[in-house]
Amino acid sequence: MKRILFALLVVLASCEGMEPNTPPAAKESITISPSKTFTLSENGETVRLSIDATADWTSGSSAGWLTLAPDSGSKGKGEALLTVKANSTYEKRAGTIVFNCGGVIDTVYVTQNAAALLSADPNSFTVGHAGGTYLSKIQSNEQYEMTIDEQTSTWVTADLPGTKALDTRTLTVVVAPNEDVHGRSGKIGFTSATQTAEIVITQKGKDPVFTVTASNRNCPASGDSFSVPVNTNLELTVDVPSWITCSRTVEGYDFSVSANEGDNLRTGTVTISNKEFGKSASFTVNQKSPKSLYILAIGNSFSWDAMEYLYQILQELGYKDIFLGNLYIGGCTLQTHANNLTNSSSAYDYRVNKSGSWGSTSAFVANKALAERDWDYISMQQASGSSGMPDTYEPYLSTIVDAVKRLCPGAKRMWHMTWAYQGNSTHSEFSKYGKDQMTMYNAIVNCVKTKVQSRGDFDFVIPCGTAVQNLRTSFIGDNITRDGYHMSYDVGRYLTGLMWARQITGKSIADISYKPSQYSYNERQLSAIKEAVENAYNKPLEVTESSYPPVPVVSETAEGIIASFGYTPANYQGIDINLTHNGFYNSTSNSSISTNASNSNQFAATRIFTKTDIPNGSLIVLKSGFQYRPEGWTSLTTKNSSSNRPGNVTSQLVEVDDSWWGSWNYRAFNIAKAGNPPLDAAGQAELDDCFWIYVPKN
Repeated sequence: MKRILFALLVVLASCEGMEPNTPPAAKESITISPSKTFTLSENGETVRLSIDATADWTSGSSAGWLTLAPDSGSKGKGEALLTVKANSTYEKRAGTIVFNCGGVIDTVYVTQNAAALLSADPNSFTVGHAGGTYLSKIQSNEQYEMTIDEQTSTWVTADLPGTKALDTRTLTVVVAPNEDVHGRSGKIGFTSATQTAEIVITQKGKDPVFTVTASNRNCPASGDSFSVPVNTNLELTVDVPSWITCSRTVEGYDFSVSANEGDNLRTGTVTISNKEFGKSASFTVNQKSPKSLYILAIGNSFSWDAMEYLYQILQELGYKDIFLGNLYIGGCTLQTHANNLTNSSSAYDYRVNKSGSWGSTSAFVANKALAERDWDYISMQQASGSSGMPDTYEPYLSTIVDAVKRLCPGAKRMWHMTWAYQGNSTHSEFSKYGKDQMTMYNAIVNCVKTKVQSRGDFDFVIPCGTAVQNLRTSFIGDNITRDGYHMSYDVGRYLTGLMWARQITGKSIADISYKPSQYSYNERQLSAIKEAVENAYNKPLEVTESSYPPVPVVSETAEGIIASFGYTPANYQGIDINLTHNGFYNSTSNSSISTNASNSNQFAATRIFTKTDIPNGSLIVLKSGFQYRPEGWTSLTTKNSSSNRPGNVTSQLVEVDDSWWGSWNYRAFNIAKAGNPPLDAAGQAELDDCFWIYVPKN
């Protein structure tokens, strides 16, 4: 409106005083150069004008964005700067500068370009892997083209209805599903004569899927093959030990384990992974060697007796990787074992030997012990007093066998046949068999046949009961328990350990040289023991008479016992043992005789002896029904540990040799009746005539 009023005033002024149809007299003039018409940039611009006026002049602008400086001048030549501000609108605009020189009017015309427009809103999309349809508003005031690069066009399409200038249109973008786990991005470009715009599309990949169905694997020494199912949409890497190979299958991976020809168990880790997405699964492969042997007993004190020396015997048979386990509860019956397995009771003292010595963990669960190792053999047994009672076996044995089959399907199942009690045993359950040893033995054999072998799911029987009965027919006699039912530490445990080794491995024990170092055995004893084992191996459920029969003992005197073992009494002489009644040594505490303990009345103690007192070749003689513990010290101020304190001996005759002395420099003896009952004065008097030491006369 201001521009119209200004132009009208100029016209009125120019017409004032003029007669109709008479041209005005040109009194004044103004010349503007270089031009009076300009088209200027949208960014803003300044133009220098030359002005030649015959009189003073003034000017006026039709728009605020258009200025002239100076906006007036004097007669003559001069300059002024015409300036346009930047055009932030998307339309062209026009304006004028009108000059007045003494009533003479002249005009400069200015056109300014519009700001260029080419935009997309929104100009980016973040898309899930499933894809979808998306809309963007495209605005432009210029003609433009839309392009999609070749790679993006494989998964993005766009539909734009026309690409005209000076318009707003809606673009439909369709993004296809992304089947890859990797994300991807692409662009849609727009180009006009002066502008560019783009829409950036970022699409997520599928969520990584990574499921490996694998657990730790135990493989036999001969080699193995197995498959591991894998569900994934990732590229995977598999790391394996050198002795394992793998190949990809549709379902996962197939693994092949080569034969282990070494001496020991080998362990390797298999790892299936994708580092890019931080996915990994590992499992352990354990492979035994041909010299591996893992044995577990679900037992009690009788299995403990049989396994005490088993590790060392197996070592001598050539095994290098040995693991022995004994789920121990004293006097445990099949019923108690079955209940413990059913209820997963933490009821066991779990004793293990994997390096030559035994350790234990209390409050252990049998199910855990069964499942935690790849056992080769698992033994089961009935408690000794019930071992000949048929009605005590079921349903408990079936419960135990089912648990073993479920938890250890690859293990061989063996039955530990226990032994009949010593003839004079005071065990409370001996009365079930009329306190008759052969009645008990035959009852045990009957149960093995009818309750164990008849099942058909035991691989074999370890006939310890028969080995014991065989040895009882030898000169060693019925003296191989320490209390009337548990095996003696020397002969009994050694015998049953050899029986386990012979039956489990099938290897000959004839050349076994290992003997418990704390005990002494003469060759005749060793021959009788090994023969008893071999005969039981060949005839497991019947007694075989020993070829080392007893020599009739004329009397239970030292000389009579010596003669019965094939020695000549005249070649030996007894030495003074200086008994202290109602006292005993405990080498784990000191080397003094304890006479004030609550159990002191069970024992009498000898004096302490040196190697000079008891040289090699000496005979230690014991009357049947009695026992002794041969305490030992390296020095009289050194305490023993409970693990190396010598155990009780019931053998009637022991010949002293280097192995008997071992590392000891001093020895003494605690003498007692078998089973360590308390003794009154009469009982103590019997200890004076039950134990003797005879040394060679020469």
